[in-house]
Amino acid sequence: MRTLLLLGCLLWLAMTVLIGVAFVSRAVLYAEQVFGRQTQQIADLVGQKVLANEAVLDAYAAYTLVDGAASGGEERLFTRQMMRRYPQIVAMERVERVAHAERAVVERQLAERYGPDFGLFGFDYQERRVVTPLPARDEYFAVLFVEPLTLGGARVIGLDIGYADFQKRTLLASAKAGHAVASRPYPLIEGQMGYLLVRPAEERLDARDRHDASAAAPRRFVAMVVNSEVFAPQLADLPDGMRVKMWHKRYGESDRAGQFFDKARAARSPLEAALFPRLEETRQIGSDSQPFLLRVSWQLGWSQLGAFEWALMALLSLALLVLLGLGLSSAVRGHERRRAREARLFHLANYDTLTGLANRHLFYDRLQHAISIQARTGRRLAVLFLDLNRFKPVNDTYGHAAGDEVLKELARRLTGTLRAHDTVARLGGDEFVVLLEGVGVKDEVDALVSRIGAAVERPIGVDGREVVVGVSVGVAYYPEDGLLIDELLAAADRKMYGSKGAATR
Repeated sequence: MRTLLLLGCLLWLAMTVLIGVAFVSRAVLYAEQVFGRQTQQIADLVGQKVLANEAVLDAYAAYTLVDGAASGGEERLFTRQMMRRYPQIVAMERVERVAHAERAVVERQLAERYGPDFGLFGFDYQERRVVTPLPARDEYFAVLFVEPLTLGGARVIGLDIGYADFQKRTLLASAKAGHAVASRPYPLIEGQMGYLLVRPAEERLDARDRHDASAAAPRRFVAMVVNSEVFAPQLADLPDGMRVKMWHKRYGESDRAGQFFDKARAARSPLEAALFPRLEETRQIGSDSQPFLLRVSWQLGWSQLGAFEWALMALLSLALLVLLGLGLSSAVRGHERRRAREARLFHLANYDTLTGLANRHLFYDRLQHAISIQARTGRRLAVLFLDLNRFKPVNDTYGHAAGDEVLKELARRLTGTLRAHDTVARLGGDEFVVLLEGVGVKDEVDALVSRIGAAVERPIGVDGREVVVGVSVGVAYYPEDGLLIDELLAAADRKMYGSKGAATR
């Protein structure tokens, strides 16, 4: 019964887990579809903004090529319109290549146009400090126009973007390639992460010098400073467990120097990470000018299961529990019925139907078992053969029903007289046999025989009258009187008849 109940509980738990796995699998399939659509949407939005940067910069280069280097109101109007349309553009700049011999002339022009404090300077991005006066070099790449010309923008006028190695490499790479090239990410003045996108504003004139990027560099460049964090989706638009990351292709994913942004929404617990899969997809964004990689990952968790799924799982689990309970109850009832039937059949096969005492079959079995273990215990066995005296007149006078009641009462008296581990059996009619295990001296058995005789000879009430019967007892010992069951019973029977004959004389 206990094993069956345990198996039922284990089966219910296993089926409940399978139900949960089925619902989780369905939720994961749906999440994969949502993930694919959302990844595509994020990639499209970022890709559109990235490619728009190149289009704007190409338009700006064409504008400066047509209208020259005059930084009048029309150029400022053009750049303002572009920046209003594309919020990721922080600033638009025109950069001139200045030879060392031209430095003084350029600085004088800057002072005349913007004020005496303006001149060429550098910026150390590692230490976040302005470098002035600028150390002498063969050439400089000076910002001569910037929009917006706010306080922060004005500080850029005269900046030698060639002073910073990563910006100079970007500028020379664009000169060599002849198209826009993006720098690595760096922190902007406003605190966000951004990058510089620069391209030549004129074609290289001498194709013979293409192997020398510095010698073949055009005199004029256009550039824009891009706030890369504008590309990142809003955290409120991301589901729990989703992470969106973009980095420069020239750098590794874990290299913070190449990382534009890394946005994550509500990290999952270790248990969810162990139970649910993680969806990941990496895409290349932009072009050769802006070779960026975008990775979208989504650690699935309990939130993939909505209230409806939880309610349905609970309902199915409860229904399964009820069905298993009904099945278990039916199995238990069937098991009890089988046990009761087997017990009844065993009782019918081994016990006397009238008195409830052991029958011949059970007595023989117990006697055989006692003989088999006697050598180990070393104690004798005694077999008592009992035959009632004056029992036939009871049947003749009061009927067989009265005789049956007398037999039942005698069976109860014999059982009460013997020890708990002794066996009393009815062989048939008015004959009884007793097995005494582990007996000691003969006097012990004689005392028990006397108690049996006294118990049997007490008056018995039958139909308002009292009848008195007697008993003759024969005792046989193992192994003195025989080694076989039939030999012991025959010896006890002979001694019983000897006792009966002595009693009648």
